[in-house]
Amino acid sequence: MPDMFDPVKRSEIMSHIRSKNTKGEIIVRKYLHRLGFRFRLHVSNLPGKPDIVLPKYKCVIFVHGCFWHAHQGCKYYRDPKTNSEYWIPKIQRNVERDRRAVQELCSMGWNVIVIWECELKKDKREETLVNLVESIKNKSLFNELFLIFNQAFIKFWTNSEDLIRSDISERNLCGNLAFELRDAIRQSRFADYYVDVEYNRNNGKLKTLMDEYMKVIPITCDVIVHSRGEVVIKDNLVAVEMKKSNQPKKEKEDDRIRLEALTKQSYDNVWSFDGHTLPEHVCGYTLGVYIEINPKKFSARVEYYYNGRCIFSRVLNK
Repeated sequence: MPDMFDPVKRSEIMSHIRSKNTKGEIIVRKYLHRLGFRFRLHVSNLPGKPDIVLPKYKCVIFVHGCFWHAHQGCKYYRDPKTNSEYWIPKIQRNVERDRRAVQELCSMGWNVIVIWECELKKDKREETLVNLVESIKNKSLFNELFLIFNQAFIKFWTNSEDLIRSDISERNLCGNLAFELRDAIRQSRFADYYVDVEYNRNNGKLKTLMDEYMKVIPITCDVIVHSRGEVVIKDNLVAVEMKKSNQPKKEKEDDRIRLEALTKQSYDNVWSFDGHTLPEHVCGYTLGVYIEINPKKFSARVEYYYNGRCIFSRVLNK
């Protein structure tokens, strides 16, 4: 569809779009304030100048516009058709800046939460805000596992270059990643947890999910970190799915959908964990990771999932 404005007018319109105090930010701020949360705004001495900072919870919130921050898979984001040689690199710089800010904040011990503009539309707003409050209070475990996983992944990526370039099987690559992840886990407070490849058991029972048609399906992840049912209150920690870039698009999308379901703490906000037994079809992984590897370019896209959604991604190159 052609742009209804000429390039000069379009540039003027886009230049007036707010970067602070957006409608989305105000919705989130009012909701948190009404619940008694106190926070600071746009703190300049933190990476990325987070939109909302809650010092008490050591938590920061970014409220991202889907267009300006390139929300992949969102209907509100499309590459600009007008003056694209200017706008596309600008948006790509935003994405790279977001990635660096999240990594730096996590390394500093901050809980980082990203909310997308589309998640604050009227049909999703209530669910998003309820999940936000839960995330503010509970996300420290995610950040801890995020740092452990990245430590292991960087070692895997560095030590496996020859194998990746040789186009070795996904199963072998998952085995190498599991080896590095196992080493990192043993050096953490989760030393009693197991790192398994293609494992599907929950205290002796098959782990299952429900698909969009309410059909119960068994699930097997490429790599998982869990207690094999020994720690009921938090059995499942990390779920990893890996695909090569030349695999069918549907298989990649299925992996992403699986990670969304694996990291949900309840099923459609109906079932919840009572502290004694896990709800059926709910695995409650804290961190989900989707890795898509391109052996020819020796590059990888890594997506991180939390509470049923992808919260950010990054690309690794040589």
